[in-house]
Amino acid sequence: MKEEKVDDISLSNESSFTLIAGLNVLEDKGIVNEVRRFKKR
Repeated sequence: MKEEKVDDISLSNESSFTLIAGLNVLEDKGIVNEVRRFKKR
């Protein structure tokens, strides 16, 4: 059971890393301003 929880945490960290990487790509394309404006709401 504990091992399953660790796996879930690993998946969550992986998803977060993927999200951050995606935001970096958007920033490179100059779309990050739209993302930041959306986050401020």
